Amino acid sequence: MRFPGSLGIRILRPPGNPGAAHEAVFFFTTREHLAAWEASPERQAWLRKAEPFTEGEPDFRISTGLEFFFIPPEAGATLSATGTVGGPGPTPARPPAWKQACVVMLAVYPCTLVASLILHPVVHNWPYWLATFARSGTVVLMMTYGVLPCLTRLLSPWLYGPRKV
Repeated sequence: MRFPGSLGIRILRPPGNPGAAHEAVFFFTTREHLAAWEASPERQAWLRKAEPFTEGEPDFRISTGLEFFFIPPEAGATLSATGTVGGPGPTPARPPAWKQACVVMLAVYPCTLVASLILHPVVHNWPYWLATFARSGTVVLMMTYGVLPCLTRLLSPWLYGPRKV
């Protein structure tokens, strides 16, 4: 999908029941980009194209947070922002919360160290709350766009177990 602010789409397939409801998860950089997509003629056209494949009214939900970093890699086809597709298969269970917490901690700690080292020369004379805000924002950006996606891929065998072929 090519739309301003789009980070891609992931189609989640239900495990062991190909006839059950599938979910399409759309990723956007901001709520404003999501709102623009929801109001767009392109989205309306896609909804019309999907009508023959749906039963009843579609269910739309907006979620935010870390849970989408832990969508299992085999959770269906992935359509990236560049339009590439890959990985159909059954949806394995999400990893337990304690494993997710471990991965987040492994991401937060080095990001916090790096952000503090890089930003210290700039923010050391700022009010504490503002310096903390700058460091936190930097950590969130580093985690969201680099460290956490890489860590979840790297630790995938531990998070989800061995791939079933």
